[in-house]
Amino acid sequence: MRKSIIWISSVSLALGLGVSTGFIYNSYNDVAVEENTSITPMTNNLSEEFWNVDLIIKGKVIQEEATFQKDTGVNTKFSSKIDITPATIEVEEVIYGNETNKTITYLQHGISSEITNSKHVRKNDKVILILSRTTDGQYWSYNFDDGLWYVKNGKVNSNTNGKYLTEFKDKDEKNFIKEIRKAANNKKKNENFK
Repeated sequence: MRKSIIWISSVSLALGLGVSTGFIYNSYNDVAVEENTSITPMTNNLSEEFWNVDLIIKGKVIQEEATFQKDTGVNTKFSSKIDITPATIEVEEVIYGNETNKTITYLQHGISSEITNSKHVRKNDKVILILSRTTDGQYWSYNFDDGLWYVKNGKVNSNTNGKYLTEFKDKDEKNFIKEIRKAANNKKKNENFK
């Protein structure tokens, strides 16, 4: 009986540590979160998906800036600072929204040297970015991979797993722009999230 209790306790402890370690890893390493979970709220169409989109642009990456740490503002027992790597994007076309600057600052989670090549933009990449504006005038992807689209040879591609966006992978750039512009122009918040 005592061996059973010790064995069950050991397995429970191992599972508990594994789960909590996984949680901590996912909480502080956005790559794991992006690859393993979806944080998109339930929506009924692309217009609802884009309810928090402020800007959509087509542009070219000029450079990646130095990584810095920013406090998330979340009060936790662990450090709530996250690594952010900004990139300067030359705006070639504003697809949706208002942006008069010739360049914008695109904020990316993590450090480039620790991220797989497809997770951060690189100098000279041609991109379409679906963005949410920060209070200081910079931009995040509206929802991780869903907001970052690479343009190559007239086609678009992304690491998105978004319900309404996966159909556009490896599709015509012009059709993609037409559809996302239409969705953004008709954006609305899902009535369940008001």
